[in-house]
Amino acid sequence: MLDSVLRQFEVSGVDAEIGSHFGTSVLDPREVVRLWGKVTRGATHSQLAHLRTCSLQSGLGGNVYVASAAINSCRRCCEWALAVDILEKTAAAHAKLDTAIYNAVVSACGKGRRWDQVLGLLAQMDSNHVESNTITYSAAVSACETGGVWAHALDLLAQMVATRVELNTITCNAAVSACGNVGQWVQASHLLAQMCSCLLEANTITCSAAISACEKGAQWSEALGLLAQMVARHIELNTISCSAAISACEKGSQWIRALGLLAHMFSSTLKLDTIAYSASASACEKVGAWAQAVGILTQMASSSVEPDAIAYSAAVSACEKGGAWAQALSLLADIVTRRLALGTITCNAAVSACEKGGEWAQAMRLLTHMASRHVESNTITYNAAVSACEKVGNWCQALGLLNQMASSHVEWDTITCNAAVSACEKVSDWAQALNLLAQMVASRIACSTITCSAAVSACEKGRQWAQALCLLAQMVVTRVEMNTITFNAALSACEKGDEWAQALALLDHMCSCRVELGTTTYNAAVSACGSGGEWAHSLDLLAHMASSCMELSIITFNAAVNACSKGHQWARAVRLLAQMSSHQIEVNTITKVAGISTYYDLDAAVSACETGGEPFQAMWLLDKTVACHTFETAFACV
Repeated sequence: MLDSVLRQFEVSGVDAEIGSHFGTSVLDPREVVRLWGKVTRGATHSQLAHLRTCSLQSGLGGNVYVASAAINSCRRCCEWALAVDILEKTAAAHAKLDTAIYNAVVSACGKGRRWDQVLGLLAQMDSNHVESNTITYSAAVSACETGGVWAHALDLLAQMVATRVELNTITCNAAVSACGNVGQWVQASHLLAQMCSCLLEANTITCSAAISACEKGAQWSEALGLLAQMVARHIELNTISCSAAISACEKGSQWIRALGLLAHMFSSTLKLDTIAYSASASACEKVGAWAQAVGILTQMASSSVEPDAIAYSAAVSACEKGGAWAQALSLLADIVTRRLALGTITCNAAVSACEKGGEWAQAMRLLTHMASRHVESNTITYNAAVSACEKVGNWCQALGLLNQMASSHVEWDTITCNAAVSACEKVSDWAQALNLLAQMVASRIACSTITCSAAVSACEKGRQWAQALCLLAQMVVTRVEMNTITFNAALSACEKGDEWAQALALLDHMCSCRVELGTTTYNAAVSACGSGGEWAHSLDLLAHMASSCMELSIITFNAAVNACSKGHQWARAVRLLAQMSSHQIEVNTITKVAGISTYYDLDAAVSACETGGEPFQAMWLLDKTVACHTFETAFACV
């Protein structure tokens, strides 16, 4: 046995005398206790188990003192299972177990994050009539804190009160921390108030834990209130409490308050850490305060605090929200220079910044850069790049990105397709827009109002009124909401196709669907009627616009006058010209909007007189225009 024990403890550095004592036939329990006390934290489970076996073989299995020393050694070495085993074997030997030995086992289980074992031991103590004291409950509450079971921690506090076990600051701190770890800020604040009512002194640890609870619960106001209480009670502020308060402000989008706290920490003796700086940068990021976020990075460097990837990511996102694409790219270069981890989220923000700034070429370069550095590009990355191409009408590049996504096994989503269809719409490529819609249906990607509206607009620009109406019908079947933009595009398609009847039917359908009808809507309908020479419908629509207090523009009158011209209604055309001044369509407005449109109105009126067999009226209009020198005076003369 001696050689075996010597070999077992040779690694852990325990003196060779431990083994020599086990060679004797009779062992002094005090000597065994001393030997257990020599076990260091570096001892392994097998070494402890071997020493335990030797103790049992020496007939000391029921000795409480030996068991207590052995359990304390297990506690130091975080061997909770062995501690429980020793307790059970000691109890089986009918030894009288006291509070101290149970406390040691409870502490060992707590260190091993075995809160369930701890609660079982407490129940066992109660059934064996072993008194639980403050030390027992403190260890148990700490076990619940590390295990994240805040409700059990509060139950244990209630048991302490019920059994009249004295509460102390350490126990309450553990309970507050248990609540704080899972964001139970109400319970944490309540515990803090109870401590004051029980005349228990709350310290920096207590308050920091309560503020952390408020931070996790996004309760910035409560966090700042607790910080104020610390100052009022002369409780020392530390980096943890202030950093937690800054994080609470960040979550509540209170970036000015976050920067105020950071400034306070900077001006005081408190040590600023990466957490405080990163949280402040994130607070600025939420509101797009990119200049302040970049300033925080500069301040970190001057304070000898190494900026981490989180701080940089927040600053890049702030630049994205603030539209500072050049600054975002500069920060990205800094990340590479500092050899920090370049993550997908950070790169996504930079690509999105380029998209917002219309820098599609920079966005494309970033995609290539991500691939070269083995940074994963996801749907969000590609969406931003496709949108960048869409904004400048680079539909070919946008479709190329879609193909790249497919080859890289990156899924499309509705946003991706929206941007691609919009790119096609900008260049009037209605066929490609419809092809993309078909691919969305085949891939079971939900079509949105934006997608369909862009496709309808593409058909309108391509003079494909029938396709536009088919898309509207599909939207009804698939229950995609149609809005004013969708209908306006379809109406314009009908107008360009001289389909006035379809345009009027759409107008009625808009009314039945309770879709808002605006000036643009009526202008398209009036223009459609004008193209078809349906002067009566044009004038009815014009009258309805006037009665509905809608703004009548030069476009509206152009279309109506044109309709009268085609319908040989010279008198009505002349009256429309006279009405323009009464609707406050001034000469300056007409000239600025479309100078040639005024001539177009007069030309249409003259044409109406000619086709209506009124040559003298036509000559009179021309004479009046020349005599008055301005269109406005000419219309007044009419």
